[in-house]
Amino acid sequence: MRIFEKLKWFIVLIVAAVLFLFILNVKTAGQIRQVRFNMKGLFNVISQYDKAHGRYPNTLSDLPKFYAVSAIDKLYFDSAHFSGCEFDGYRYDYQVLGNTQFVLSASPKHPWPMAVEFGMTEDGQLKFNDRHVDSLPDSREEVKSWWPAGS
Repeated sequence: MRIFEKLKWFIVLIVAAVLFLFILNVKTAGQIRQVRFNMKGLFNVISQYDKAHGRYPNTLSDLPKFYAVSAIDKLYFDSAHFSGCEFDGYRYDYQVLGNTQFVLSASPKHPWPMAVEFGMTEDGQLKFNDRHVDSLPDSREEVKSWWPAGS
């Protein structure tokens, strides 16, 4: 009888661990979807700023106030989220390089469990890095060397 009771608790422990990892994976996937949405949205706003002012903004806080929603995907962001350069577990970095180039990157504040960072340059192609992920700002050359993130 004692063996069955120990086995029961072992099974409960295994089920709890699997459930925990499943929930963690779902949360991480949602955060990655949000970061991709943020990066594409920020790129669009930065591009519109460039068209209106003939130059890229110096910092993300120079961008006008805006709010973006994707009701179908249940994603949103507000320009206020990026004034401190951190949002939803990611650190956003933006650097203007001369008059015609910039790099925008999003790195996880804590590499686990979100071991993916994203970046874009003025060409608008979203790229990702899942190797040697860190929370430091990324250079233009570094972002250019990453894999395309698709659409």
